[in-house]
Amino acid sequence: SPQGNKMALAWDLQEEFRFIVDRMVLALIRRSEIKPSDFGPDPADPARCKMERQAVRAFVGAFESRMLESFTPKDDGAARTYRQQMDDQAWALREWVQGKREAYLPFRWAR
Repeated sequence: SPQGNKMALAWDLQEEFRFIVDRMVLALIRRSEIKPSDFGPDPADPARCKMERQAVRAFVGAFESRMLESFTPKDDGAARTYRQQMDDQAWALREWVQGKREAYLPFRWAR
């Protein structure tokens, strides 16, 4: 990204996997594992929002479980976890940036 920000590349990479967190958060809300009452102003900075400890545990637990789920990418018959796919994408992006690959192909999730 031409944002002049060191984090922009990491943000670009995470965008490919946004659907994982979006779906997980919606499921947590639907199951009432995370509720509006789990959020409030941060005592150190009231302009910021803070998540209650039990909600953080629910989020991190759900995220870690999701990262261990297996799936089979449409373009490759080998089953892998979402964590493995993220790792593969990060390495592929690194190789492209270093000029070791001609192109970088973003991850496309398909049912």
